[in-house]
Amino acid sequence: GILQWQQQHGPFSSTHQFAHTLEDLMPNFSYEYPRLSLPQIVFAAIRIFLNQEMEQLDSVLDGAFERLELFGRCVIITFNKWEPVAVRRFLRDHEEPSAALLGGTSTERLVELYPHLGSDKLYSVQRVKRPLRP
Repeated sequence: GILQWQQQHGPFSSTHQFAHTLEDLMPNFSYEYPRLSLPQIVFAAIRIFLNQEMEQLDSVLDGAFERLELFGRCVIITFNKWEPVAVRRFLRDHEEPSAALLGGTSTERLVELYPHLGSDKLYSVQRVKRPLRP
């Protein structure tokens, strides 16, 4: 779609032209998803990629938890839809297994299930409250 358009017309000269092309490529998108805008989704994805926002969030979370004192708490406020997913992944990758699981599971399997155990991180995390939504 987009590459074919560029081969026929050359590079895009404006974001408006690019957005219009996206809408032309998927004319039924706004009918199937009336609350979403395809150009907004694509531009957000481009911004997130170019600004390395996912990597920056991981770096901020890692730095915050490295600096917390023992049994300290960290509150995370997110604004974009992809951020809670990234935070849940971070929590999953840095949690420790329960005591019951430690006794009956091999070390290899524990490291597979809990990547934190195979790292040299000096902290682990645990979610203590369910996320609040506005």
